[in-house]
Amino acid sequence: LLDARKKRTETKKILDGGKDPNAERRKEELIGDAARLNTLPSVGREWLKSNRPNWSDKYSDKLCLRLENDIYPWFETTPIAEIEAPEILAALRRVVERDALYTAKRLQSYLSQIFRYAIATGRAKRDVAADLRGALPRHTGKNYPMILDPVRIGELLRASYNYKGSIVVKHALMLAPI
Repeated sequence: LLDARKKRTETKKILDGGKDPNAERRKEELIGDAARLNTLPSVGREWLKSNRPNWSDKYSDKLCLRLENDIYPWFETTPIAEIEAPEILAALRRVVERDALYTAKRLQSYLSQIFRYAIATGRAKRDVAADLRGALPRHTGKNYPMILDPVRIGELLRASYNYKGSIVVKHALMLAPI
């Protein structure tokens, strides 16, 4: 009963203002729909759909899967214009924590492209993903072991020459040291 009275009072205020209450309700619904369409996942899916013809199916599926698993769950309800760099960094750090640094760097690049698309379509003012340059840790390369002793190199070459498996593998083993 209290809710009904509140709604009646609100409707009276709208009528007193010379406006149609039904038109106002439809306007609020449209604003709510627009807010749902301006979230990062919805803009990202739209960006993906517009670029899909330029990419192979395998690449676009991988890109979609990365975004769906690692980014979209954290930004389902937030409008894209309200997302800040620390929020994106927090989502990317979750990816880095599972030792997927390359994936995190790629996701940052994809997010930057999505934000640029949002800017072009008038849904965002700036690319906040671009502010994260240098925020993710750098990949530190590691040296792989190699044989430096000439005697052991000879053993490797002889073993490659005496390999009894596939001819393709045998030739690959013989070419590898070169």
